[in-house]
Amino acid sequence: MSKQWEQCKKPGLRWWQWIKRRKLYNEIRREILDVVIHRINNLEEKLLSPEDLLE
Repeated sequence: MSKQWEQCKKPGLRWWQWIKRRKLYNEIRREILDVVIHRINNLEEKLLSPEDLLE
């Protein structure tokens, strides 16, 4: 009984850790993407600003 319970419990824990790890990874990736997109938008604004075109 106890051995079967341990076998049932372990994959469940691995599954839960995997979900948590994946969730954390997705959150980190989203934050990095936000920063990258923000920087690209800032670069485009600087490149396309009228002051630069007049010079």
